[in-house]
Amino acid sequence: MMSSLAIARDDIATLRLKAESGDVKAQVELGVNLAGGYGVTANQAEAARWYRRAADAGSKLGQWYLADAYERGKGVTVDLREAIRWYELAAQQGDDGEQYYLANLLYYGRPGLPKNLDAAFKWFKRSAENGNSSAQYTVGSYYHEGKVVGKDTKEALKWYLKAAQQNDTLAPESLVGIYEKGDGVPKNLPEARKWYRKAAEVSVFRGPAEQGFADKQYLIGELYYKAEAYAEALAWYRKAAAQGESFSQLTIGYMYANGQGLRKDLDEARKYYRLAVEAGNAGAASFLGLMYAEGDGVPKDATEAYAWFNLAAAKGDSLAKRELAQLEGRMSAAQIHQAQERTKELSKELSGEIRNLKELRDAIERDKKGA
Repeated sequence: MMSSLAIARDDIATLRLKAESGDVKAQVELGVNLAGGYGVTANQAEAARWYRRAADAGSKLGQWYLADAYERGKGVTVDLREAIRWYELAAQQGDDGEQYYLANLLYYGRPGLPKNLDAAFKWFKRSAENGNSSAQYTVGSYYHEGKVVGKDTKEALKWYLKAAQQNDTLAPESLVGIYEKGDGVPKNLPEARKWYRKAAEVSVFRGPAEQGFADKQYLIGELYYKAEAYAEALAWYRKAAAQGESFSQLTIGYMYANGQGLRKDLDEARKYYRLAVEAGNAGAASFLGLMYAEGDGVPKDATEAYAWFNLAAAKGDSLAKRELAQLEGRMSAAQIHQAQERTKELSKELSGEIRNLKELRDAIERDKKGA
């Protein structure tokens, strides 16, 4: 994308005259045009020389562009220590975004540039004090985790709140963790639920969810569910479930089974559990096993319960393994054999349903392409 400092070819000669006469702004603009080839033949080395003249004169932009040249080897040999020196000079002039960039460079390091968490914290703090929400979150994490500075949850809370008030995408879930666990402050579940809702509203997954990505729709639904905002959660789960997302189908089943956000309906719960199983969700098979084991909305049936638990256990579900062991302790060898035979039947039944469902979806896709 063309820089906002780029100008038309006809103005390059005028710009060069100004730059040569010592106009610092013109020196930076000329460097940008030379670097990008805007109105003039691209020349990174000459661009770097003009950045240096501006930088030596105290221009923040000149210092920043020169630092970038040293970091990326644009017109000069890569020299990360020289890049850091110029970034620091530019950052000292007070731009929160530049301070945050420098802090990240120091925090993560590069080949040939070791990490420096102490120096990084200094610049994160400067950027945070200047209102950068990402830096405010990061300063909060320093205090929360006790990195460089001593662990101080109250100080972490202060910075997380500042970041969250500016709609930072990470801060709300950190606030949830503090209030939900009572980490350094009194446990406060209503406050935790408030921040779960905020997390759902500002999540980086919100955009993809609105564009129709089922896995992200499920994640947004989960945040609303944890906020006990069941209507909003259900709306997102239904979007994902309609695309075959199994955890959403499972959770809708659970909500029907427990009357969360809608009328309790065990038939609907069983239907959604079954859909989730067909989509490959082992946990849903365990929930169906529990329904038959307890006679919850269906006739109590140890054989059917065993079959569902057996299917789930085969996929590694820990709840199913526990329930299966307890059930076997109450069943005769003949009953267990019968239940194992039912497992085979159920497995074939589900395989047929899954195959039919796949064929149906393939047919729909073919129709779409042919339309």
